[in-house]
Amino acid sequence: AFRPGQDLLSFFCCLDVAKLFVSSAMSRLKPNPERIFECFAEVRAPSIKNGSSVGAQVIKVIPEAYEEDSLKVLPKFCFPCEPEHAKPTPDAQKFTFVLTDIDSKLQFGYCRMTADYSICLCFLSYLPWTELYYALLDKIGSFRNSGQDHMEDPLLYAVFERRLPSPGEVIYIVPKGVISGQTYQVACPDTRKLPSIPENWNLTEYYSSVSAHNILVIFASMLFERRILITSQRLSLITACTQGACLLLYPLHWQHIYIPIMPCHLKDYCCAPMPFLIGIHSSLMPQVRTMPLDDVVILDVD
Repeated sequence: AFRPGQDLLSFFCCLDVAKLFVSSAMSRLKPNPERIFECFAEVRAPSIKNGSSVGAQVIKVIPEAYEEDSLKVLPKFCFPCEPEHAKPTPDAQKFTFVLTDIDSKLQFGYCRMTADYSICLCFLSYLPWTELYYALLDKIGSFRNSGQDHMEDPLLYAVFERRLPSPGEVIYIVPKGVISGQTYQVACPDTRKLPSIPENWNLTEYYSSVSAHNILVIFASMLFERRILITSQRLSLITACTQGACLLLYPLHWQHIYIPIMPCHLKDYCCAPMPFLIGIHSSLMPQVRTMPLDDVVILDVD
């Protein structure tokens, strides 16, 4: 762990070495995505039916022709812990997971979980634009809560067919086939600039929930390429902290295993001998603590 009185020479030497990886890190992002999102999916929570356990299921996909392999693992990432272990919240939770495609490019899953943990709405995209997708998910949630379900699909198709905007651009969306002609405005985050508070959602949550000392500990641990676990009872807080920690490395980028929220079936990654940054729900920590963790840095945000 980083100590205020620690000799900083090795710290800055590590920083200089890390700078060598800035350009190569960007290759983990798909350079020219074709659209704002690859697909939108609605996933139903695991349940018990006729005495048998039924896993989480994808019940809606837009566009309907989307049949990539990512759909097969989507339910496990949308519901990374059992419903009975989820902490009740008064409002919907928003969180993010990351998949790696066949070309080793990062694909982000932006999720909105209903307060009763029954339905998860998810965008899959190659763009690291958290604020944009969370705003769209909130708009879809407001449609459902206000009985305007008929607006959902026209909005989604309008976004899907729109040209790819530039970072920092404000886009105007007119749902297709809707007589009212209602226009919705959404701002794209400018990822070319230094992340700031309160504009950046993840960084704001991270700063509000974690002490300055622990932020420095995680920052130093990442520069020294340690193995790091971040845990909480809230899915939204877990992924905000993992992503916030990565944002503080700017202009550097985390090069190693990166799982903002880890589903149960991947918990063996916590024993990986290489550096990692993993977010994990607190209900899985009793199982994880029985594993050979050695010198893993653990931050319990709660």
